Amino acid sequence: MKNTKTCVSELGEKTRPNFFPLHYKGFVFGPCERELFIKEQAKIFPKVFPRESGYKLSKKEAGRLMPCFNEYRKIHSEKFLIKFKGKVIGWFQGEMEDFETFYMRNTGIIPEHQNKGLYKKFLTVFEKYIFGLGYARISSQHSPTNAVILSLKLKAGYVIAGQEFHERWGILLKLVKFSTKKRKDFFLKKVN
Repeated sequence: MKNTKTCVSELGEKTRPNFFPLHYKGFVFGPCERELFIKEQAKIFPKVFPRESGYKLSKKEAGRLMPCFNEYRKIHSEKFLIKFKGKVIGWFQGEMEDFETFYMRNTGIIPEHQNKGLYKKFLTVFEKYIFGLGYARISSQHSPTNAVILSLKLKAGYVIAGQEFHERWGILLKLVKFSTKKRKDFFLKKVN
């Protein structure tokens, strides 16, 4: 297995170059190693989420979580930086949720580059990549007030599969896209 500083997945390392870097209208979506990702995301996070008011971890609490964080780094994860003219303008990160589900943790694009079709283009290619690795489901969670992303994902075939009341992020809707129509139909039959 490769160094855990990179995106962890032997299968991903072989397959990712067939899909990424993704070039779209002058933007580049490129895979990124963890430490560089964290550094670059921190620089633009306040521009993307200026009013973020989630629960803040104390240093003591963060320290207690470190062994869990290190263990968590062993699962398959994906990290991408989005660049325009060589400058980082956004990111994507996600990881294996369970043996059949890839969780799209979060994406951020600075405001001046939003609403240009970037997320939609990335999502289309990323889904092909993830389902091509063998995953059966892709999940994500979003604030119910994030109408833009909810609309985009519902139009892309995601379904609302649940909700969570999170102490850090508030109410979140869980969306899921299935790799096959048969799985989606089975899910819809179960919930209706």
